[in-house]
Amino acid sequence: MSEHIVCIGGLSLDINATSAKEFKLHDSLPGYVNFSLGGVATNIAHNLALLQEEVYLLAVLGQDIQSKIIKDLLAQTPIDYSYVAYELGNSGCYCSVADENGEMQSAIADTFIGELLSVSYLRQHTALLEDAKAIVCDCNLSEEVLVYLIKNYGFKLFIDGVSTNKVIKLKNHLKGLKHLKVNIYEGEALTAKKEAFEIAKVLNEEVEEVCISLSDQGFLLCRNDYHVLLRSEPEHIVSTSGAGDALVAGLVYSDGINLYERARFALSCAYVAMESEEAVNKELDIELIDRRYEDVA
Repeated sequence: MSEHIVCIGGLSLDINATSAKEFKLHDSLPGYVNFSLGGVATNIAHNLALLQEEVYLLAVLGQDIQSKIIKDLLAQTPIDYSYVAYELGNSGCYCSVADENGEMQSAIADTFIGELLSVSYLRQHTALLEDAKAIVCDCNLSEEVLVYLIKNYGFKLFIDGVSTNKVIKLKNHLKGLKHLKVNIYEGEALTAKKEAFEIAKVLNEEVEEVCISLSDQGFLLCRNDYHVLLRSEPEHIVSTSGAGDALVAGLVYSDGINLYERARFALSCAYVAMESEEAVNKELDIELIDRRYEDVA
């Protein structure tokens, strides 16, 4: 088995707007808008590559002007994107609006092109997938592709739920999955439970390891009867938009160490992500994570 990681799914142009004054609905506000590389799987891949992992991205772009911008942004990262496919349609685009504290208030994601990533495309890259030490995907993929990945690579597969509308594709297909990361609402959509420990208990019946993001309250990491609950108390928040992706990257990177230390490492990655306006903090490295690690108890 190789030491590389394969990330599969969302690849998009992120447009992030942050209010410069108190956030109000139904009003035009002064603020700051920036463009960056995005997509859940791509953000996770970028974080892992910054941590010096060898990372390959499997994703789909449209044949449009936007795809050229995305390719230019990809070229500035350490990610190997040579396997990215091109299809007719709009490339992915994600637009978010955050309040004056950097907390996301709403977002719209045009990620329909992700559904065009097919099982036949994955089969073309079987050797890359089989040799990977870990595979990460998001629920921007079609249900057919998600089922295929779980069936064939579930023992080393990490899945991010993305949203309540998308995570529901996993319902009745979770058996044999190594790791699932959801927020409390996505977990409720899968289990009909509202409390984090109850959600984790249900999901752990089929999934080896469950991570439940609790927004500014931290996150819960569960494996069988063992769980770790860490509270989130970052000192400096610029934006929370990429925290969940960095959290998953931290869990993938630290796989194999004890659950508590792994949770601390992953939350430290999320802390670093929140210090950047963009979804991925390009300053991310082990030395910076180690400094944040001391802030996580």
